[in-house]
Amino acid sequence: MQKKALKYLSRTKQQIAKNKQLTQEINELNKKWNAMTLGYCSRILSNLSLLLDKLEAVVYVSDLETYDILFINNFGRQIFGQGENLLGKKCYSVLQGKDHPCEFCTNNKLVQDGEPQVYVWEFLNQITNKWMKCVDYAVPWFDGRLVRLEIALNISDNKILKSELNKYQEQLESLFKERTVALKENKNRYEAIIKSLPVGVYQTSPEGYCVYTNEETSRIVGIPKENMIDYLWTRSLHPEDKKSVIIKWVKCVKKKIPFRKEVRIVRPDGNVVWSIALANPYVSHDGKLWYVGTIMDITGRKKGEDRLRLSNERFSKAFNASSNPMAIISLESGTTLDANEAFLTHTEYTKKEIIGCKILELSLMLSFDQVFLSEIREAMQNKKPIKNYELRICSKNRVLRYGLLSTDIIELNDEACMLVNFNDLTERRQMERELARLDRLNIVGQMAAGIGHEIRNPMTSVRGFLQLLKNKDECVKYTDYFNLMIEELDRANSIITEYLSLARRQGANLKMQNMNDILDALHPLIQSDANNCNVNLKIQKETVPDILLNEKELRQLILNLVRNGLDAMPEGGTLILKTQKKGKKVVLSVQDQGKGIAHSIMDKLGTPFVTTKDNGVGLGLATCYSIASRHKANIIVSSSSRGTNFMVEFKNS
Repeated sequence: MQKKALKYLSRTKQQIAKNKQLTQEINELNKKWNAMTLGYCSRILSNLSLLLDKLEAVVYVSDLETYDILFINNFGRQIFGQGENLLGKKCYSVLQGKDHPCEFCTNNKLVQDGEPQVYVWEFLNQITNKWMKCVDYAVPWFDGRLVRLEIALNISDNKILKSELNKYQEQLESLFKERTVALKENKNRYEAIIKSLPVGVYQTSPEGYCVYTNEETSRIVGIPKENMIDYLWTRSLHPEDKKSVIIKWVKCVKKKIPFRKEVRIVRPDGNVVWSIALANPYVSHDGKLWYVGTIMDITGRKKGEDRLRLSNERFSKAFNASSNPMAIISLESGTTLDANEAFLTHTEYTKKEIIGCKILELSLMLSFDQVFLSEIREAMQNKKPIKNYELRICSKNRVLRYGLLSTDIIELNDEACMLVNFNDLTERRQMERELARLDRLNIVGQMAAGIGHEIRNPMTSVRGFLQLLKNKDECVKYTDYFNLMIEELDRANSIITEYLSLARRQGANLKMQNMNDILDALHPLIQSDANNCNVNLKIQKETVPDILLNEKELRQLILNLVRNGLDAMPEGGTLILKTQKKGKKVVLSVQDQGKGIAHSIMDKLGTPFVTTKDNGVGLGLATCYSIASRHKANIIVSSSSRGTNFMVEFKNS
């Protein structure tokens, strides 16, 4: 027994020794394996680091128990460590700036019932002040323990965008509620407005079937509102209008353009209503074309237009047939709306030049003074008339006319206007002047008849004795004095002759001649006079008909007017002679560029012995007026600081 026991003990010791040796061999193998495994894992981690360092997200690994950072990628090191070595440091200190584990740490959520979990969460990092979205994993580390792997993405921009979107959504929802309420209010308001409108409102299909009408449309058509739905509105058209209206409607629908037309509606009771229909196309949400429009009853307006048209026709006839110059001026704009033929004739403007122009801007009113301007502006502003204001107007060709201006306020085409009426007193005034001149001439004639011969006879005797004495030898040295005295006696004799010719009633001795021929014959003489005065001469001749003239007297008239013009002009000026046909008259005009005739002299022109010349007698113009009178011609004078124009108007024979 003892031997068996010893034998068993010996074998046991041998076995223990073998086990010990085997354990040592296993430990050696484990050490070699662990060294080999750590080297391999180190190489794997190194390669993984190269990949994770390229991510723009924080990736780190920390111990679940100690919170030590086992790994952090380059992005995390740049943000939280400025490139420092963060391995071995506490994650709560490096990543959150705390000295203790974070209250919101998710380590306890990563292992449930011994199984690794994944946890996703968001938070505002206190160090970077950025919103981060974190994905946390429990993963086995190289030594077999479970560690925390976190990937954190910067979602601040998304957070801001989401916040803005939420804010805009709230605003849109609020706005939607407000607009919904406003739309309801507008709908109620529009319905109330449509009901109270004095015009008809309707909606119709392109074929003309009504789908909506208000009460006024029903009244105009004469059909109850409930019967207007699906009613073909063309059935109510007047037979004479139906074809043209339907043609236009079809054309507008085809082109999808607005429709507008005056139409006559025939009601069921037979009454005819004038109306104006307007409709505009629109496409509904389902793509269907509709027309929405209005219809207005204009029957009363049409009747008023008929009455107004008749009234305007009567006014137009009276306006255009009047012999007084008349014009219509807009009170609002001050522009001329119309002018009759007498106005155009007197002012020598065309209707095209007058219409749309302000009369005050034309050179019509030579005698405008501040008092008159004030009165006419006050009349236009206060819409009050002017009665018989005496003034002169000047035509386009500077012809003066005298008269009385009156205005009245009228309404034309719904516009307040001023009717201007000019009562031309030019001919009456000329007649009065002519009568006064003839009275003076009559007195002169009586004086001339009484003393003409008594003055001439002594002058003839004196002239004869002067000639006799001049030829004596002892008086030869006084020859120049004798010549001067004889010339002055001859001049006095010619004045008496001209003086007597004004008083004599002599026949006109007229015959058919052409004024241009007489002017051509005088041209060399007139040109010579102009050259002597250093004045330019311009002759403008139009084709004129032959008229009854006394050639000798017309020559004298032309020479007198020309020489007066030359005397009135400075050197270097231009004298213009012109012949032209104006209507039924042949006109001779002599226009100078002198300083003009004073107003105080204008009314006395043609009176004997009235002159502005230092050495003048004042009989030249008087002779011209006498010649014009014998030819039944008128002399019209216009004068300004730029010169004077004498126009002699001869009647066309």
